[in-house]
Amino acid sequence: MHESQTLTLRRRRATRRRPIASNGALYDLDERTVTEEEIRTSFSGTAALRELSQHCIAGNDFESCLQKFVETAIAVTGAQKGNLQVLDEQSGSLRIAAQRGFKRPFLQFFASVACDENSACAASMRSATRVVIEDVRKSKIFRGHPSLRVMLDAGVTAVHSMPLLSSLRNVRGMLSVHFAKPHRPSEHELRFMDLISRHAADYLERKRAERLVTELQREIRRRKGLEGHIVELTDLEQQRLGRQLHDGLCQQLTGIAFRARARARTLKGDTTEHSRDLEEIAQLINACVVDVRDIARDLNKSEIEAVEFTDALRELVRPEIWSTPCRLTLKTKVEIDDDKIALQIYRILREAILNANKHSQATQITLNVRRLRNEFVFTVADNGIGFDGNKRHEGQGIRIMNYRAQLIGARFRVGSRNGGGASVALHLPVGK
Repeated sequence: MHESQTLTLRRRRATRRRPIASNGALYDLDERTVTEEEIRTSFSGTAALRELSQHCIAGNDFESCLQKFVETAIAVTGAQKGNLQVLDEQSGSLRIAAQRGFKRPFLQFFASVACDENSACAASMRSATRVVIEDVRKSKIFRGHPSLRVMLDAGVTAVHSMPLLSSLRNVRGMLSVHFAKPHRPSEHELRFMDLISRHAADYLERKRAERLVTELQREIRRRKGLEGHIVELTDLEQQRLGRQLHDGLCQQLTGIAFRARARARTLKGDTTEHSRDLEEIAQLINACVVDVRDIARDLNKSEIEAVEFTDALRELVRPEIWSTPCRLTLKTKVEIDDDKIALQIYRILREAILNANKHSQATQITLNVRRLRNEFVFTVADNGIGFDGNKRHEGQGIRIMNYRAQLIGARFRVGSRNGGGASVALHLPVGK
């Protein structure tokens, strides 16, 4: 884009020369004459681009590379000043990231440029194309606006701005060169500004992608930290509930049973059935005490030794613990050496069985342990309603189980069974 009129590039007219013969070969010299100056300038520009590429590839810091883009653009165009602006994605404005030749008044005035302002870079951002202003004093972009005085005070009469476009043609920044006198860029300048701006755009896009990856990794670490904290709090809460059940409810139930039995003894000679009823009530309460203590012990289980892992699994499926019958099928000898891994597996399986009891509406739950090639496979399966195929299985319990699996290097998956019901599987590589 060239503000109000099309920029006509001056070209040397080709001179027609008559063909000459040499050694029987005919050479047609009806071509554009290339001067030694053009050749020299082209070689100089190519060398500058090569040096620019090497500078960025060498792993120099971000600011140094941006400065190198400015220096190279000034060198190949013969400009006196230049700057490179980077788009601030939050505000949508261009901010100067590198420059040469400007003093504080100019830098302060153009520190942040929005697309609706009166400047070459703003016009280029709006159109996503180059803007060449041969003389700012005659430009409609600057005429009657404070930016004109700032440009003239900075010793700028002409400006050439090139947008730095992403692969999707989104503006990521702006590269501008400034001239002290009115200036119309040559074909050579335009070509090399195209190359430099393309290189700068690719560099900004790559750095943006690296920044996004870094931010994503940081967010993943933060979320994993939160998940770890949630898991820790869950374990502590379960232990607290276990202690409360044991120290509170169990003691109260025991006291009630004792008083009921004592009352039954006082009514032992009573011919009515009151005494027998009280005795049965005491027995039921004592049975409840046993169940609550078992649940409390299970909730409060904070450590499991690897050598006792199989026994812990047998304890986990005891019929008196769960409302839905649960059985254990061991098809292999489980050899786990690490206590922490054993504890995490136990907690995953306990959570899976608990979820099946609460949500599956099943009549049977099976904990299956087998070895498949180089991994142990622990599966909790039920014959209940299964998972809704239209919904993602991302409840808090499943997220915690998946997180525990990641901690021990295991694979975790959930799904519905072909014959009905749901399954939760944990694949632990042998040797873990």
